[in-house]
Amino acid sequence: MIKEFPYKENYFFKSNNLKKINDFVIDNYKKPLFLYSLKVIKERYRLLRNSFPIKIKIYYAQKSNPSKKILTTLASLKSGCDTASIGEIKNALKAGFKPKDI
Repeated sequence: MIKEFPYKENYFFKSNNLKKINDFVIDNYKKPLFLYSLKVIKERYRLLRNSFPIKIKIYYAQKSNPSKKILTTLASLKSGCDTASIGEIKNALKAGFKPKDI
């Protein structure tokens, strides 16, 4: 079962000012971390979805990154969610994916 990585919601930035984000990261983190842009995730999802001549269902492989914010963002875009365990199914449902999209 995937263990939830500890993070704090208030560390999600609403700013696109990379200098401010960089300064915050340098001042507050001493360990490796991932930074994601939900705006870019949405843009890339839409770009991928719209690049096919027919309507297809895109499924996000949750095992690649089970971040709650990423899952809820993709669920709001009507993405599907690829799961490999009961824990991942529960995460997908909590994030807002419909059972038929899992």
